[in-house]
Amino acid sequence: TVSVLYWWDRMLRVVAIIAVSLSLASSYGCAAKPVPYFDAPVLPSMTVPFRVTVHGNFSAGAAFRLTQNSTACNAGSFFNNGQTPSGTISNVVEWNQFDPSRFLVLQFTSNEVGHEVHVCYSNDHKRTWAAIDNNRGRSHFHLWRQIPVITKMEPKTATVGQPFYLTVPNLPQGAVGALTSRRDGCDGEKVANAVPGANHSAYNIRDQTFAFTPLEAYSQVYLCVANPPGLRDWSLVPLDPEEVASDRGHPSHPVSGIVPKEFGPIAIHPAGTRHNRGMLFCGPFVAGAEVHCRLQLVNKTNLNIAAGDVAFVRLKDGGGNNECPFPEITQVDGNTQEVEFRWTPQRFGRGGEIGFSYQNAPLFLRQTDWSLAWLHTSNSTMKLPKGDDSFLRFLVQPGFSQLHAYPYANLIDFAYFGPSPDWVFTKGVPGSVNGTTADEPLAATLLDGVLTGSMSRATAIPAASTMCLLNVGYYYSAHDGAVTHQSVQIGTVTVKRDATTVHTYEMYATGASVAVLKDGKRTRMVGDSKTWESLTAEIEVDTAVHSTITVELSATHTIFVKRMYYSGVALRCSGAVATPAPEVAALHRIYDHVGGSSSTLANSWRKSGAFNGDPCVNNWDGVECRNMHVVGIELTGTGLSGMLPQVPELIWLERLVLKRNSLRGPVPSHLANLTRLIHLDLSQNGFNEIPAAVLSNPAHRCLKSALFRHNHIGSFPQQARFLPVLEHLDLADNNMHGNIIHWTPESPLIHLDVSENSLTGALPHLPIECLVTADFGSNQFNGTVPTQWGNFKVARYLDVSKNQLTGTIPHELSRIRSGYFLSFHAEENFFNGLLPSLQFRRVDVRDNIFKCPLPKTEGFVLTSHYGGMDTMECDYGQE
Repeated sequence: TVSVLYWWDRMLRVVAIIAVSLSLASSYGCAAKPVPYFDAPVLPSMTVPFRVTVHGNFSAGAAFRLTQNSTACNAGSFFNNGQTPSGTISNVVEWNQFDPSRFLVLQFTSNEVGHEVHVCYSNDHKRTWAAIDNNRGRSHFHLWRQIPVITKMEPKTATVGQPFYLTVPNLPQGAVGALTSRRDGCDGEKVANAVPGANHSAYNIRDQTFAFTPLEAYSQVYLCVANPPGLRDWSLVPLDPEEVASDRGHPSHPVSGIVPKEFGPIAIHPAGTRHNRGMLFCGPFVAGAEVHCRLQLVNKTNLNIAAGDVAFVRLKDGGGNNECPFPEITQVDGNTQEVEFRWTPQRFGRGGEIGFSYQNAPLFLRQTDWSLAWLHTSNSTMKLPKGDDSFLRFLVQPGFSQLHAYPYANLIDFAYFGPSPDWVFTKGVPGSVNGTTADEPLAATLLDGVLTGSMSRATAIPAASTMCLLNVGYYYSAHDGAVTHQSVQIGTVTVKRDATTVHTYEMYATGASVAVLKDGKRTRMVGDSKTWESLTAEIEVDTAVHSTITVELSATHTIFVKRMYYSGVALRCSGAVATPAPEVAALHRIYDHVGGSSSTLANSWRKSGAFNGDPCVNNWDGVECRNMHVVGIELTGTGLSGMLPQVPELIWLERLVLKRNSLRGPVPSHLANLTRLIHLDLSQNGFNEIPAAVLSNPAHRCLKSALFRHNHIGSFPQQARFLPVLEHLDLADNNMHGNIIHWTPESPLIHLDVSENSLTGALPHLPIECLVTADFGSNQFNGTVPTQWGNFKVARYLDVSKNQLTGTIPHELSRIRSGYFLSFHAEENFFNGLLPSLQFRRVDVRDNIFKCPLPKTEGFVLTSHYGGMDTMECDYGQE
């Protein structure tokens, strides 16, 4: 009976933890949500339809509407003869599907401005109604007449103690603004984490500006605004990408009009900050292709730069994904003016971002205006878009098939075109401004007085090639004051395979914007007169039939076009598509060591008694590839058995999941070399050791999840406490001994489970900002519960049951506020004294000795899993 009750108790706890995890997965930031609830819409406006996501248990007959005040959203509101109840300011959305749903995405329209808009909910065919709260615990949101945006910042760099101004048009008289250091700091009736000196600024309706004089430095802040009357609903205000973000190099879509909204952030720099400025020289960014970049300082008083002086602040690929780890920055052959790095962006798109610091201070990436005189007097290569901030945005071109590596050296550049009577070439070394006549040509444009011209070059296709990749950089500048609203052709790139034209790219300028037509059809390749752009083309070839590729460049100068430049011409070819041989060999080794008994691998990785060709091309089960590299292996419950071999060749691996198998021995030390690893799950195996290097810093600067539940690991990996981005650590049921040292306070840890072990010593201090679940149950911890735990911001599940803890439960835990899943387990210890009035929704403190009286506040439940009886006792003898 005791055994059955014990496992019933553990099952309930697992269910609770799963509920917490589901809540966390749908949360914004770190917080969990009550049910039902709605996600507050971001800047809803009466000018366009907007969406509200609601969560709960919904079935046929559910209906939703918006009201101007809470009194119009109560059980007494009902529909008479189809008439909508008074106070309703939107359409009514009904859910008539027979299948139940856990969440719905509702689309509303409204013709009224709402200062306190409530979501009304009915689950009985509109008979009775009730208001529901949003995901931040508030019952309402603000409905704007027109969405506010920041259109200007003056000056462009904010400094402690110095005023700066943010322009936000179309706000009413009486509006107020504040700066917050958190992106979710505007979700409330007051601003959270307000910046001192910038927490309340009245709106200057004449200039349409807010004025701020911040008193502290922040790496990122955001603008919140609230409107009268009441000033109760604060909203996050985005930067206008047309006016502000494009000045910092945002490659907006001026032709297509598809422009994303950007929510800052804005940096506030310490007083006296030296605003170091730099220039970045890179080739075209192409997904899956390595790019070589060089960085120079442009401060006239400090031109020396060393690799140790510069560090990445941010680097994102075209999909907006953070690069991890950052590429290595090195010196350029002893050159004290430049550093360099090489990087392979993983995804294409317009989400690329890059930023640096110099000697721990921001490094502003800046590009001067391009002009003919400047190009003729100082040589250069491609530069990133114009900007003046601590980071730039850029475009990553698609690799199209995204499957080809191009190992051959560049087959064509301006040196191959040779002298041309109509063209002038700028010479230099890529990344340098000190070119000589002996250096290679880097950029080409028409001579003065020449209105049209072309040049071409043919090159032989390397043997055994199947695909060639062409990159061509281009840039145009308009005559001062010359603006046209008609499309003017400025250049053409023609690609021929032998004598046959395979692609023609035509560039057209309309005002400051550039559009590209491929073979007469509109493409997504766009640009403007402020940026270097590039086009990328893949050409299929068959060396048994084709022998040459010819590239022809033409330019046209008109009364509108001052100069059309070409730069960075490159042609590379490759053979058949293939996963790199070392990565293929590593997968073969995994099969040979642990996969022989796996029917899954035998039917996919093997074929006709041999390995099934290329793993990425033939889609081996459990193998995920990107850009022809192995980035994920997931073989859950596939019958793997034995000792996992060393596979250090899988340097691109981001995800390794081998749970529910029969793997044994130590966790392979080679995992320390997989520096891109983000998620590691080796749960439910027979591993008996985690080598120190596997979870050490800086070996794993990217690891967010490390899951080792139900193995035979004997000691807690103390080094895991210092992993900079670790969020989930599960070491439950591992027969671990020893103690746990205090966690680093800046850790982003969300979930920690070390239950069902034999750990001893005191409970550790834990990070307070994002911790949601912490399970220390069924161990041998002693001492008291740390008072520091009372500072948890979003904790939802705490378990210290079945230990040897003594003393009182600290009253500081009462500061943790109740939530839908908030549980506290402390049963079967030696706690005494008065039990504080905890704000938890579920409490289990059985089998302790507390003083009477026990708290009986609403929502406080003393539970017993054994038969439903309340077996809680208190010692009146201690009164």
